[in-house]
Amino acid sequence: MQPDMLVCDEPVASLDVSIQAQIINLFLKLRRELGLTMLFISHDLGVVRHLCDRVAIMYLGRIVELGATDAVYAAPQHPYTQALLDSVPRLVLADDVTTVFRPIAGELPSPLSPPPGCHFHLRCPLAFARCREERPALREIGVGRLSACHLAPFPAA
Repeated sequence: MQPDMLVCDEPVASLDVSIQAQIINLFLKLRRELGLTMLFISHDLGVVRHLCDRVAIMYLGRIVELGATDAVYAAPQHPYTQALLDSVPRLVLADDVTTVFRPIAGELPSPLSPPPGCHFHLRCPLAFARCREERPALREIGVGRLSACHLAPFPAA
């Protein structure tokens, strides 16, 4: 079989790091040699960044941001994307090595009964009245960039 597309749903979750690396290298080889398109579904943002050209960030079953992986990671245009990237544990070298970890505040609403308006407004530090009342449309905010936030595009940092 020579598929044009491969759907990968959490293919490296719960694998040993060395096995993960082997599987990721296999995916990269298949993509390169077969011109294979992959839909890669994962919670591992490091793997997504390494493997994917484009990324869609979802919250409660809705896409809240879409764009080129490097652009989304460099300048997130939805508060959930920013919070998600901030919640990834990482080491910071200073006088000593410390772990920086900023979990997303608040409780995840039920996907069966999501809140009105923007589904993220209960946990969003930027939420205002419109967010509680009106669900933001996923709209183009730049070439190849989409965001579902009333405040996007955010100014450059």
